[in-house]
Amino acid sequence: MGVCVVPQAAVPETFSGALEKVRGEQRVRQALEAGMSTVEAFERFGIM
Repeated sequence: MGVCVVPQAAVPETFSGALEKVRGEQRVRQALEAGMSTVEAFERFGIM
């Protein structure tokens, strides 16, 4: 867990980006659990 301090005006964009990252990580996790290799997952999703 961590802390992110951003200007109030940047909160919506920051929050949206964080949610997008979490959703992507969930897709990667599901793919790995289904048997996809880490290399293939990174090539497909671009994140780990």
